[in-house]
This record gives sequence, C-alpha cells and structure tokens, in this order.
Amino acid sequence: KERTVSFVDAYYNAIMLCYIFGAIFLAVFVIDKGFILWSTIRGSLFAIFGAGFYVLIVEMLVVGIRMGLHNLKRSFKVTNITGAVSVACVSGLFHLLQYSINDGGFAEWKEQFIDAATVSFNAPGFKPFGGILGAIFGGVPLHAFGKLGAFITLTAILIVCLYFYLNIDT
Repeated sequence: KERTVSFVDAYYNAIMLCYIFGAIFLAVFVIDKGFILWSTIRGSLFAIFGAGFYVLIVEMLVVGIRMGLHNLKRSFKVTNITGAVSVACVSGLFHLLQYSINDGGFAEWKEQFIDAATVSFNAPGFKPFGGILGAIFGGVPLHAFGKLGAFITLTAILIVCLYFYLNIDT
C-alpha cells in the first residue's frame, strides 16, 4: 500500500516558518506607521480586523510555535478555523463595546458597518474598534439578540473555539 502524504505533512517546516515570519511581518505593520503605501495597507488591515488585528498576530505566532514544537494535537484545518473564528469573535466583542442599537434594522447596521470601517482605517494608535469583521460578527448578533444576548453568544462561541484551539480537552 502506498501512503499518501498531505500538503501540510509534506511542507510542515515551510508552513511553520511562514506563520512565524508572517506574524513578525504583520507586527511590523502595527509598530511602523510608514508612508503612503505602507500606511494604506496598515489602515486597510485595521479596517478589516479592527483591534482583532493584534489577536491575529498572536494567533499566527501561537500556531507557528506549536507547529515547531509538534504540539498540534488537532488537525491543521481545525486549528486554523478555530483560530479564525476566535479572531472574528474578539473583533465582534470590540464592536459590541463601541455600538448599541437605537432603532434596529438594516439601515442602522449599515451605518455602524461603515463607521467601524472608517474609524478603524483612520485610527492612528490602538482603538478598540472591531472593523469590518467586528461589524459582521458583532453587529449581526447585536441587532438579532440585543447587546447582552450578543455578548453572551460571542463569548460562548469564543470559549468553545479556544477550547479546541488550545487543546484543553486532550
């Protein structure tokens, strides 16, 4: 019988180094404001992730280090999916800290979506905004369940994702 090797198994070390160097490269975006193109890319990343951008950097470093230590007990896909959902939940929680609902409805959510993107894009330093990802993952539950219900929902999803991401059950 031939044993097939997955892409992750075949290029394990290269993927690990890409995660570590990618996290370092993204950390440089956080530290250095740069000039025209650099600041536009930096602002775009903050507009997408908001303050969850910091969590994304930590998540990438954790995956890279755990790959180097051969400590990934779950599959690579499960680790990445739970890490991505964790970043989205943190961005959503930051969105809940900044916004509440007045009238409800799509028009108010659209205003929050645009405001979160522009404020996160123009933020010179740390601003606890969720960005576009936070407006999606935090704004939709906010308008569906209210502020407390959205907070409980996102916190529960975050705890479950961290449970699988950090291999607490094994």
